[in-house]
Amino acid sequence: MSSARRFTTASSGRVRSGGYWTKYLPDGSYFDSVGQFTHYRNKYGDVFGDSGTQNGFGAGVSGEVGKPFALGSTRIAIEPQAQLLYQYQYLHLNHSDDGISEISSNTTNGLRGRLGFRLFKANLSNDSKTSSVTPYFTADVLHDFFSLGQTTIGGTSLDNELGKTWYELGVGVTGNFSRNSELYANVKYAHDFSGDYRRDVFAQARYRFSW
Repeated sequence: MSSARRFTTASSGRVRSGGYWTKYLPDGSYFDSVGQFTHYRNKYGDVFGDSGTQNGFGAGVSGEVGKPFALGSTRIAIEPQAQLLYQYQYLHLNHSDDGISEISSNTTNGLRGRLGFRLFKANLSNDSKTSSVTPYFTADVLHDFFSLGQTTIGGTSLDNELGKTWYELGVGVTGNFSRNSELYANVKYAHDFSGDYRRDVFAQARYRFSW
């Protein structure tokens, strides 16, 4: 008696480049812009020895505005925010027919808006004034203005059933531990208004040291 294990293989690679520009005004309001370009190259293989490659690129731009308002005489402030994001993605699949079904996908354009606020208490410092942290809470409503792209397998289109409007709640902290050391961390929960198709919990953390 003999046994064998067969696996479907996949590898993905991407190269990104981008930049950002931020403008702060004397009243605390800001405008933040980001641009990014990405090149994709993916490889696939199945248990029967067939393989395929996928090449493509994506580009995205984002603009965000906000302004903090102090809540009375406290150090707590609320910052309404608005953001608009556009993304274009093109992927071309080579050898997309395995003899059973052909796989194809469409070029995708995405336009997403976000309205929300950040509630924070800025620059809580230690006794020696050598470090400070800013804890915050965020609440946002997001909406996709365009329908998401479809994948077609053997002539059958697979629709993306994610709702176009959802909300996100989050908590986070930013910290400065010296003149050249910064920490950012947050956790967010997302849920679709129209059902359970979108229910996510995700976290991010970043540390930056400059010299």
